[in-house]
Amino acid sequence: MPPRTNAEGYSLLELTTAIALMVTVFFGAIQVFHSGVDTVKAVHEREIALRAARNEIETRRAQPQSEGVALSFLSVTPELARLARAEAVVDVGPSPVASLKTIAARIEWRTQNGRKAHVELTAVVPGGGR
Repeated sequence: MPPRTNAEGYSLLELTTAIALMVTVFFGAIQVFHSGVDTVKAVHEREIALRAARNEIETRRAQPQSEGVALSFLSVTPELARLARAEAVVDVGPSPVASLKTIAARIEWRTQNGRKAHVELTAVVPGGGR
């Protein structure tokens, strides 16, 4: 029997190993892409929530003597409706300094993965009357 040469082709074991390696690399690349898309969506949702909180703080800043907890925002941020089960709470109260007031805006929502997320901004502004 003559010796075997490489010209005869690949063995079944070599082909199976090569296909398994290519499939593993392919699915790994898909997983990395999917993870990147999820991260971009989460950053976008957080940006929407931050924009809504900033808008609310600016709206409350313009009101001279409003204090207390409000269950909804006065400002209008249409994108806030995109967040799943978003709850917005605003607390306007006195500051330790007599001529200032604090405004705290908090938004909680569920991400597309079902995880809880929140954003909270607090500002100290002129207008507290003690």
